[in-house]
This record gives sequence, structure tokens and C-alpha cells, in this order.
Amino acid sequence: MTLLAPIAALALNIVCQVAVCRLAPRASLLRSLVLGFGLGAMFLLLYHAAAWALAGQPLAQAAGLLIANLATYGALGYCYFHFVNLGETARRIRLVRELHQAPAGLTYPEILLRYNAAQITDLRMQRLLKTRQVALRQGRYFIDRPLFLAISKLMVALKVVVLGKRSEFD
Repeated sequence: MTLLAPIAALALNIVCQVAVCRLAPRASLLRSLVLGFGLGAMFLLLYHAAAWALAGQPLAQAAGLLIANLATYGALGYCYFHFVNLGETARRIRLVRELHQAPAGLTYPEILLRYNAAQITDLRMQRLLKTRQVALRQGRYFIDRPLFLAISKLMVALKVVVLGKRSEFD
């Protein structure tokens, strides 16, 4: 049963994330994902605490199971985050949806009009300003909250470790 705990935590994560999106539509997608992940992690911790108390396992064994299940849940949560984010940010998915919605198809110039670089940059900058990741002072943009900077540095470090290079273009 302990092996299914990360899957149960992921299910709770997904249900919570969807519920936040439906019940509080003004909440950001990131906030709903963080809340869902946190609730799933709390479930996992409480499950292991109860299992340890009821089963009377040695502490080292219980701690080992908890660490393994937290790592598994973390990996599952990471995959779910990127699955959700893929549908929100991938231009390829957006382009396929727009082509599907245009029964007569789109010409290349029509596609370029929809993917105006200035519009895309404006939208991204507005999101960064709204979430206070970036600040605008005297006409210049600055990093306000360095969370995404830290995440991007972590992703580069993981690429170096896993792929042996800083970018897929290296």
C-alpha cells in the first residue's frame, strides 16, 4: 500500500489543482499548481506518519520509505506541472489549435500576424510584471523576485548534469 501513496498524492494534487482553477478562476495557474502539489505532499507526510505510528516500523525503515515516496511524488508532480504548462505555453500546441479552428486553413502571412513577436513579448512582460517577477522602474525592467531566475539556473545545471551541455542548441 505504501507504494501507491505517491500515486494517491498525485491524484489529490490534480483534484485540488483543478478545483482551485474551477472554484477560484481569478487564482493564477501557478498558484493552483503549487497548492495542489503542497496538498499532495501534506497527504504523503500524514500518510507516512500514520503508517509509522500504526505499524510500529523502525524509524530508519519508515524514513527510507518516506524519502523514496517523496522523491517519487516530486517526480510525478514535476511531470504533471510540465504537462499542464505545455498546454499553456507551447506555441506548437497553440498553432495546431488555431489551424484546427480555421476550416479554410491559414496562410503563412496570417500565421505571422497571429504570432507577432512584439505582442508575444508584451504578453510575457505583462505576466512577469503582474506576478512581480519583474519590476519596471524609470522605463527599465529589473528582476524583482528572483524565483524564476533561480529555477532557470537550476534547469541549466540539470541540463549540464543530464545532457552534458547547457542547451539543446550546444
